[in-house]
Amino acid sequence: MSKPLILCLIFCCIAAPALAGPLTLNLHAGSSIPNLHDNGGNDFSSGWSTRVGLFFGAGAEMALTPLLSVDAEVNYSQQGAKKNGLQAASLPGLPETFFADFKNTAKLDYIEIPVLARFHVGPMRRFALDIGPYVGFLLSAKNVTSGTSEVYLDKNRTPIPPQMGGPIVAPFDATTDNKSSLHTFNWGVQAGVGMARPLGRGAVSLEVRGEIGLMNIQLHPDMDGKNSTGAAIVALGYAFPLHHGG
Repeated sequence: MSKPLILCLIFCCIAAPALAGPLTLNLHAGSSIPNLHDNGGNDFSSGWSTRVGLFFGAGAEMALTPLLSVDAEVNYSQQGAKKNGLQAASLPGLPETFFADFKNTAKLDYIEIPVLARFHVGPMRRFALDIGPYVGFLLSAKNVTSGTSEVYLDKNRTPIPPQMGGPIVAPFDATTDNKSSLHTFNWGVQAGVGMARPLGRGAVSLEVRGEIGLMNIQLHPDMDGKNSTGAAIVALGYAFPLHHGG
């Protein structure tokens, strides 16, 4: 999917409220439980597990029929993952890849714009099924590491030999900005299920959503490996109708 096509899709979704019928504004916030999926590459891209982040945003839902609507959103979503224990790293003067025991958290902050088809089902149409594409724009990317460890030549914990200055014990307490090594654009698919109950002039909702990125985020996969983003999202929201033509 090309960037011009995606931008055209976003423009059409923003312009649609001026052309179509009943609109609902929804505000939502919750938790993102992201991970980095290893798409093959090297030891740097493997071994990640989930972390907990923030998720919040707003959307405009346009009814097409009583059972089908289109929801266009703008969301802030924390992505990334973490590793604890033996993992690949790099230090000046040592082989390109060595191993050490430390904590490592990848923190990626995105603005995401999903455009979802929403199918309303069940009694009083209080349940919904969502699916559609999203685009993401990287705001920041940091790796936060901590701990002190002996440095090893391989996964078998082979010590650094004396001729290479070993044994070596190194601290890993650092925050590294690695935005320049990642693509600032991302895209993928989101899908979810939700339920809503009337409250005041609107409705309160609970939604569980999953997303998967469909591109490798590294600019230099030969050095950094290949990862794609993904997350489970749990969010509470409130939606209220807007009068068309205000």
